Amino acid sequence: MSLGSPLRRAVTIAVAALVGAVLAVVLVDVGRGPATVGADLPTATSLPDSAAASSRTPSRAAASSGVGVRPAELPPVRPTAAPTLLRIPRLGVALPVDPAGLAEDGQMALPDEPTRLSWYRFGPGPLSPRGATVLGGHVDTIEDGAGPLARLAAARPGDRLQVLVDGRTLAYRIITVTRIPKVRLDTGQVFARGGPPRLHLLTCGGAYLPDRGGYQDNVVVVARPVR
Repeated sequence: MSLGSPLRRAVTIAVAALVGAVLAVVLVDVGRGPATVGADLPTATSLPDSAAASSRTPSRAAASSGVGVRPAELPPVRPTAAPTLLRIPRLGVALPVDPAGLAEDGQMALPDEPTRLSWYRFGPGPLSPRGATVLGGHVDTIEDGAGPLARLAAARPGDRLQVLVDGRTLAYRIITVTRIPKVRLDTGQVFARGGPPRLHLLTCGGAYLPDRGGYQDNVVVVARPVR
């Protein structure tokens, strides 16, 4: 997928993964798109306080296509079972999940089609005792049109999610659904390895402004395991 192509609408989550290197995250989209996605959602500048991993505040992206950078002072994550399917029953969403590493350009590799999700395999997984399991995908593409994640903005706190992993179905409850401007997204919280186990599900949202790089916001869902 070429980020320079005007025929691709995408959300890209870029993150460097090696301890001792640099952790960088960028959420970008390009191409043509609808005027707004999730316009009725509350707008926030960060994830809920309960989702923060520590009191340390990482730097933020300087622009919608910029890169937030901080030293990767994090312990390695133990290998964990990969999620294979995400369901949001109330929305009729069911998306296969693929483990994702880094593309050659340093960005997190996402499926080409909007009918699949990627799980950031260098971070926590659903069976990890701590940290955020990060899932991301395209809201739409020019080839396929709107994907299931176009419905994500209609999710509500209290909705249930289901994640299939290692032959088990894990249940989650949505805590928050927000639109966060990309320039204000706290990437340290999104990809946190500490704190209670939780699920972060992201796609693009907000106004689509081609002259400003595409979608201006991200729709971010935070969910907690149901015990």
